[in-house]
Amino acid sequence: MKYLFSLLLLTFYFSLFTSLSAQSSTQAQGSDLLPDINPQDIEIKGDYRIKFPGLQRQPILGFDPKPRVFQLDPYRMPFLETNDQVVASIPLTPLEIPKSPSKKYRRQVEQKNLWILGGFGNRLSPEAELGFSVTKPSNYRVNGFFSHLSSGDLGFTVPSSFYDWNSNLGFTKYLSKGFSWSTQLSATMLKNQVPLKSDSVTASSIEKFGFETQLKKMTNPYDYWTLSGKYNLFSQTVNGAVSGELEHQFGAKFEKFIALSQPMSTVGFGASVLGSTYELNTNTQNYLIANAFAKYAHRSGTSHTLSIGLDPYYSSDSVKSGFFIYPNLELNYFGFTSSLVKLGLKGEVTNGGRSLYQSTSRFLADSQVLQNNRGYTAYAYIDRELTAFGNLYFGVDFKYFTNFGYIDYTRNVNNSNQFHHSIQYDAAHIAKIKAGYSYRFPIPKVSVQTEIWYLNNALASGNTIPYMERFGAKASGLWYVTNKLSLETELLFLEGREGKFTSTSFFVANAKTRYSFNTNWAVYLKVVNLTGSTYQYWSHFNEIPLFLTGGITLTL
Repeated sequence: MKYLFSLLLLTFYFSLFTSLSAQSSTQAQGSDLLPDINPQDIEIKGDYRIKFPGLQRQPILGFDPKPRVFQLDPYRMPFLETNDQVVASIPLTPLEIPKSPSKKYRRQVEQKNLWILGGFGNRLSPEAELGFSVTKPSNYRVNGFFSHLSSGDLGFTVPSSFYDWNSNLGFTKYLSKGFSWSTQLSATMLKNQVPLKSDSVTASSIEKFGFETQLKKMTNPYDYWTLSGKYNLFSQTVNGAVSGELEHQFGAKFEKFIALSQPMSTVGFGASVLGSTYELNTNTQNYLIANAFAKYAHRSGTSHTLSIGLDPYYSSDSVKSGFFIYPNLELNYFGFTSSLVKLGLKGEVTNGGRSLYQSTSRFLADSQVLQNNRGYTAYAYIDRELTAFGNLYFGVDFKYFTNFGYIDYTRNVNNSNQFHHSIQYDAAHIAKIKAGYSYRFPIPKVSVQTEIWYLNNALASGNTIPYMERFGAKASGLWYVTNKLSLETELLFLEGREGKFTSTSFFVANAKTRYSFNTNWAVYLKVVNLTGSTYQYWSHFNEIPLFLTGGITLTL
């Protein structure tokens, strides 16, 4: 600043001096009396550079241009709603959740798989299996499985043999707009000759045929409906008798689930019917079960799922008819450090028909009365993931039946030396406690599954239910010794299967080994009843002794 002031002062003196000099010169020209003024040189030195910003060129924007940057009105006041205006702007109905995404079926990659097994074992017993699966990009899938096993003399005191033939064929077609249609066919033929006592043999022939179909429309997991139907045919002859058991069973079911406005909530309703006509001593009998249901289900994230339902039934058989209403409740909770807890209570009316009881005991006599089972089931389970490779579960369930069908045995009315099983009915309760553990070792490649259980049961008469064990344990394991060699084992122990005259306990072990030459060819060896022990799952009927088969498999 002081430099500027000094410079201005010098400039003023210089201007004043120049003006006076000019006046003196003029006067000198007019008068020679004034003396001459000798000129002097004045040099101004300094580092300061004078700048005049006002002299720089400004952009030509016209007169009084608008500012380039938007400026708010300094006198503007914000808009404030009153409380009444805020309340009035809130909708009276709750906000609607976005609709769930529509379900789209992923196109399958074209695949064709074929699996063939052929083997032969001791006691002149050939076996064969065939399985296939075909998947086309046009969204359909066909799968099937066929198996056959036959045997000669099983080594009993009298000649005995059997053959077993099973097959099933399935077809699924994925249509447009979430529709799908599936059909399943199955057929079974069994023939057994089993020694009842040293002087008698009974031949039993079983034929079963099943058909099921389903049409489904799925929008999303919370909005879908299904319509299904089925038909089963069962036929049995004993000792070549033409007038054996014959049953025609049919069923139909419809269910519809609708997504609610509440997130991950759905309500469902539907109805089903199951009926049968069967022969009983050349007379025709029937049973019928009609059911309607209503159900509400809600999922809260991944922590729990609650389901509440009510199931009314109409039940009719040769003994009793009436209406029954049962609850259907279930709670699934995931927590407690990677544990799944399941609690439930449900009641139902069921009837598996003659086919179900025959699959339980192949020694069932013909001409059996069929009644509907009615009862409640309460259960509680916990499944705990211990490690990344281990899992432990524990559970209890209690069943109470007002009418319960169980297997008992009686003497043949035509031959007192022969025994047959029969179906009996009574009120009963069954309490079961079970626990299991599974573990998979990544190195070496070994997987193990174990389970133990304890049963407490009783009929209304006070007797225990025949042929229902008090204690049981089973275990299975798979060990890949090498990439080509595997070993598989199965162990089973049952204690206290009480009949009218006997109580049986037994242990049985099965094993199987497989060696793969490549991805297509392999050989196998299978052993049933590895210890060769003589045991009876049903009293008076010996099970298969040591049974060995081996063969080859082809996988394409």
